[in-house]
Amino acid sequence: MATPFLVPNHPGAPGALTRPRPNPVEAYLTRLGPGSRRGQRQALNAIAGFLSDGVLDGDETDWASLRYQDTSAVRSWLVNRYAPNTAKRLLAALRGVLKECWRMGFMQHDDLAKATDLGSVLGESEPSGRALSMEELQKVTF
Repeated sequence: MATPFLVPNHPGAPGALTRPRPNPVEAYLTRLGPGSRRGQRQALNAIAGFLSDGVLDGDETDWASLRYQDTSAVRSWLVNRYAPNTAKRLLAALRGVLKECWRMGFMQHDDLAKATDLGSVLGESEPSGRALSMEELQKVTF
């Protein structure tokens, strides 16, 4: 749950209104299609878990505080743990939420540029299955 912050009312009105602090994860996810949101939320949770030794999830992580040394460590972890296409997808989620931090004013553009200046993940995932021999194809009945 987002932490509320105070918003001043019009002059002369008593008290203050509260509204939730903008959440860069939610802002990023709402920019995605409905079919991508769940997977990218899981990606951000995985990255947050790596960064916090399993203590925090994506909504609890202070993404705006990440710097190049942090994101570089994340990239390295992803490349060593996941297939190339999966690592690319998780890096896209990281870049996306950092860009939302910048859009919301939580991060300077220079910090965003440095944090997202990561090398590409090279390689392609192997296709699933295998090619059948002619003999195997002849045995297949439809």
